[in-house]
Amino acid sequence: MPESVIASESQEDTSLVRVIKQLRKFGPIQPVQESKIKALNPEQLVNLREDLQKFKSLKDLDDWLTVN
Repeated sequence: MPESVIASESQEDTSLVRVIKQLRKFGPIQPVQESKIKALNPEQLVNLREDLQKFKSLKDLDDWLTVN
């Protein structure tokens, strides 16, 4: 596997971990929510990270996942 692919996957994993950690401030993340987050493509994950700043609860996450 080329180094660029490995680096990209590593960055995505890091972004995913950061998003999940940030969401935990609202309470426990449900398995279905975590599965949906893990299924996001890299662009969606970046958008989620940006929009997280506006979230007030995990309901905001559910709403975001429904739209995106």
